[in-house]
Amino acid sequence: MGLPEPQVGEKFTTAAGRKWGQIVAVDPGNQLTGRIMGVFMSYVLVPQDHDTTRLLLKLVMRTNRWVASGSRSAI
Repeated sequence: MGLPEPQVGEKFTTAAGRKWGQIVAVDPGNQLTGRIMGVFMSYVLVPQDHDTTRLLLKLVMRTNRWVASGSRSAI
């Protein structure tokens, strides 16, 4: 597609004209992990049967127990 491969340390998103987030780990074609405002996001490509691929996203952040208990009840 002509896009350069992402590199650790690069910014990876922009909002309101300001660059946010930083790539903290990358394995081209397999996974990318970035951090925005203290939240880590890992995107992983998982091959499936019949020439398909599944995209998984995992979010990790620090929180207090009140916020965590509220988020569990909302799921």
